[in-house]
Amino acid sequence: MIEWTYNPNYKGYVDKLNQFIIKNIDVEKILNSVSENTRLLSDTLEITFVISKVKQMSNLYVTSIQNTVLPEEIQQVLIKSSCNWVPGSSSGRYLNGRFRNKLVFTIDRRGDLLSVKTEWLESFTK
Repeated sequence: MIEWTYNPNYKGYVDKLNQFIIKNIDVEKILNSVSENTRLLSDTLEITFVISKVKQMSNLYVTSIQNTVLPEEIQQVLIKSSCNWVPGSSSGRYLNGRFRNKLVFTIDRRGDLLSVKTEWLESFTK
């Protein structure tokens, strides 16, 4: 069994990944999928994918508890982010590695104010 020295990680780690998600997600499409009276949308998504030793993403799965549009949007953003992932390594060699984490995605709208927040439930290794 291989012991991971580094798991697959996003270049710049969690802060840069959160910025990328918020910048690239279609918030309007997500908001259009819920009632106009919905002020707060919060959902936990389970995200799993593989980053190969040649830095390619595959086997991407995003599941949601509440919303059907949100996982589609997160999946599209993660596909766009695929070139920014670093494979896991052991003894200085890149290896295929699985990324698995839960993401809490929250949109809060109050009148003209809109707040979008992402929070990972497990920490990223550096």
